[in-house]
This record gives sequence, structure tokens and C-alpha cells, in this order.
Amino acid sequence: MPRPLRPALAGSALLLLTACVTPPEAPAVASVTAPDGTVFPVTAGPRGWEMRIDGQRVPCPRPEADSCHWAMRAHLAAQAALDEATG
Repeated sequence: MPRPLRPALAGSALLLLTACVTPPEAPAVASVTAPDGTVFPVTAGPRGWEMRIDGQRVPCPRPEADSCHWAMRAHLAAQAALDEATG
């Protein structure tokens, strides 16, 4: 019959597994401000510059703050139009 793992060993194994699975947070390279004053941090990752707006990934067409600003404006306008259309 196998011996159960000691609690400390099990905790260490869980911590190691979590560290291996959880990716590091991408560094913020810029930020953009919406017309209502909300600030969205822009991060640089393997897929390029992007931001999270309401949990959705919004990519920047080019790695420039101005490009991210217009991507944010387009996303917010499309979301507002969709919200208006669906009631």
C-alpha cells in the first residue's frame, strides 16, 4: 500500500505546479484613456500589443499608443452599437 504524501510535500508540489502553469503577466508598455476617463493598460505579448476591455482582448494594429487608442475607440463604438441594437 503506497504511503500518502506528507502535507508539506503536497503543498510544495501544488505550488510548483501553479508556478509552471500560470503565465507571467505581460508588462504594460502604454495606456489609453477612453472618453469617459477609463484608463486601459496596453501590454506587449507574443501576439503584439493588446489591451483588455471588459474581459475581451483588443489587439492594437501597430505597436504604437496612437494605434491602440483608435482600436479602443473602434471597439467601444462597436460595443455601444451592439448594445443599442440588442436592446
